[in-house]
Amino acid sequence: MLPRSERLARSRLFQQVYAGKKKVTTDLLMLYVLPKKADKKNSSYKQTKVAFVIKKNLCKNAVDRNRAKRRVIGAYKIVKTQLLDTGKLNWQAIVWIINEKTLTATWDEVKTTVLNCLTQANEKYT
Repeated sequence: MLPRSERLARSRLFQQVYAGKKKVTTDLLMLYVLPKKADKKNSSYKQTKVAFVIKKNLCKNAVDRNRAKRRVIGAYKIVKTQLLDTGKLNWQAIVWIINEKTLTATWDEVKTTVLNCLTQANEKYT
């Protein structure tokens, strides 16, 4: 589980992320990002806020949905430390949408997909 300070919980911020239409799509995940605003010096979003979403109609069983979320969260935590060291994680908010194939994917596939999504977003939108 992510610390409370890193969780995206405000619906207004969710709407801004989705309205920004900055997304990266793969077979396993879809990533929406919201860049940090350069003009706000006293921004209340000093840390990147992150949310993980999986639709209930993909998998009716809550155990499987939670397992998929835990795997993506674990992969994100590992990749986040790598990207923070290089300074490539400069987003105000990130929303991960978990697809159906993530339920059956291996750990290595999930981890490489998370890394690829974040690097593609950095290349496209920064």
